[in-house]
Amino acid sequence: MPEPCPAPKRLILYLVKSILGSQAVNRSPVQLKVIRMAAALLQRILPQALAFLWILYMRAFFLAVLLVLPVFAYANSTINMSTPHIDKVLVLKSERTLHLMHRDTVVKSYRVSLGKKSGPKQYEGDKRTPEGIYSINWRKHSDNFNLAMHISYPNADDLKRSEETGLPPGSMIMLHGTPEDEEYPEWFFSSLNWTEGCIALTNPDMEEIWASVKDGTLIEIRP
Repeated sequence: MPEPCPAPKRLILYLVKSILGSQAVNRSPVQLKVIRMAAALLQRILPQALAFLWILYMRAFFLAVLLVLPVFAYANSTINMSTPHIDKVLVLKSERTLHLMHRDTVVKSYRVSLGKKSGPKQYEGDKRTPEGIYSINWRKHSDNFNLAMHISYPNADDLKRSEETGLPPGSMIMLHGTPEDEEYPEWFFSSLNWTEGCIALTNPDMEEIWASVKDGTLIEIRP
C-alpha cells in the first residue's frame, strides 16, 4: 500500500513517483529531473484546476436547487388544492357527528360528545348543548381540554329567549379536546355525552379541526 501523502504541496510529486514506481529514488538522474519538472508544473496549475472544479461544482449545485424548487412549489400547491377550504362546521346532535363542509359538501366527519342532558340549551348551567347558527370566533390552548375553540353562543335568538324567561343564557360554549386522565382513557370520554354543554372530540381529531377551521367560520348545530 502506498504511503499517505505527507503534505498537500507534495501531492503531485507523490502521485508522479507512485506512477513511475515506488523505487523512484533508484531512477536515473534524467528520470528524477522529469519527475521534478512534472511536479513543479502540476503544482502551478493545481490551484487553478481546483478552483475551476469548485466553480463547476457550485454551478451544478445552484442549478439543481433551481430545478428542485419548482417541484416543491408544485407539490405544495397540489396539497393545498387537495385540502378544500372549510367554510362551515355542521354538528348533528342526534348522530353525535361533526362534519367539516366545503360548499355544502362533507369533507370529513368526526364523532363528538355533547352536553350531559338532551335538548337545546335554555339557560346557564342546564348542561345542554345549544342549537342554532353561530361562528367560531376565537381559540385558546386549554389546561383542561388541550385545544379549545369558542362558539359564539348566545346568538340573537338565545338572548331573546333569555329576556323572555328571565334566566341567564350562559356562555363559554367551546369546541374542545378531551382531558388527559390516567384513570379514564380517551376512548371512555368519546363513548358518552359528558360535557357541561360544550362539544368535545378526541385530541387527535381536535388537532385536525384546529388546523382546518379558521376563526370566523360558520358553525351550525342541529338537533
